Amino acid sequence: MKRITDYLSNKRANFCLRRTPVDFPMSFHDSIHQVSEAHWTRVQSVNSNLYLSYQYLKALEDSQQNLSFRYIIFYKDKNPVAIAYVQVVQISLAESFKDKMCHPMQFGIELFNDKNSKFLICGNIFSSGENGFAHTDDLSTDEAYNALMNGLYRLRRSEKILGEVSSVIVKEFWEKSYDKLAVIKKYDYRDFEIEPNLVLQVKSSWSAMSDYINELTKKYRKKNKDVMKKSEALVIKDLNTEEIKNENEKIKSLFDAVHEKADFKFGHFDAAGFYFMKQNLENDFIFRAYYLNNEMVGFAAMFVSGGVLDANYVGLDYDKNRDYGVYHRMLYDFVEVAIEHKCSELCYGRTAGEIKSSIGAVPVNMKLFMRHRNTFSNKLIKPLFKLIQPGAFELRNPFKESEVIPQ
Repeated sequence: MKRITDYLSNKRANFCLRRTPVDFPMSFHDSIHQVSEAHWTRVQSVNSNLYLSYQYLKALEDSQQNLSFRYIIFYKDKNPVAIAYVQVVQISLAESFKDKMCHPMQFGIELFNDKNSKFLICGNIFSSGENGFAHTDDLSTDEAYNALMNGLYRLRRSEKILGEVSSVIVKEFWEKSYDKLAVIKKYDYRDFEIEPNLVLQVKSSWSAMSDYINELTKKYRKKNKDVMKKSEALVIKDLNTEEIKNENEKIKSLFDAVHEKADFKFGHFDAAGFYFMKQNLENDFIFRAYYLNNEMVGFAAMFVSGGVLDANYVGLDYDKNRDYGVYHRMLYDFVEVAIEHKCSELCYGRTAGEIKSSIGAVPVNMKLFMRHRNTFSNKLIKPLFKLIQPGAFELRNPFKESEVIPQ
């Protein structure tokens, strides 16, 4: 009986919490061009997250015409203490999950999500990680996330003028952050783990690519040598802003080829954005192109942020990739770039787990939170998404000693 009483008491307390406004003034903006750069940067600079920087967000907004954006600044004693970044996306979940759905999932999604429903996503659909919210030390974790939940609720209500919001998503948190997120659940958000990110821990003792190679077993040193030989005909070049602009059509073609093969699609990045990224981020954005007989046959776009190299985007000519090992060469090149920039981690993303683990990456769990506007549908979220089956792969360990596991 006591367990039931405690359960109902907690439910009531959470219900009251969701309807209690926080004591933080907020400013809401429909464009980064309306936002005070000084106020935004004061908060963003605390954790040096490139994906929340004013320049990155400006480049993204100016290039992605198929998305809408919202920005929130939270104030305390007239000083900015937190920022939130939201993408507004019209999407069909059934189309996004494509072949990853079993029959029960298909049926549930049809009940849960109308075609082209409207989502508010606190975070970035084009990058993994905690890229939607930041706060200063002026707020405790609970204060900060209470403010965020309140701000997202106000935003959702105001968005009804432009069409009902189906769901709000807060994405996505690394496993090391799970303990601090209990407050989000009090706002009736459902949490679920998504496919893990493949991460290579870059040792501080690696000052050159040869240091990394020397730590590989004989089998994987040979694999590295084979990849280098197979790809030796490629001409590799880091492009500047104008070169990216001049190659835009080819870049789009290669990028779309990769996007079409993806099992999960949640928005499509307009390849024109690479030009804006290089223009705004300069050395924090690296665009590496791979040429064969003066024709681009692949590219890799990388971001350097807070000691982490993010290898988010690639484009490929799949016919040339088969013959010249373009993609496998990229994976090794990422390691070299991470070492050159003295990064401590290299994030490879979620796809192609087996080949990435052969480079030394290991899966790291991630979690996101989601709330549907309909109470019944909201209860379906967790069991529905548990039906999604991540692609299984054999985890490799290329190192002589124990795996290099992210801390």
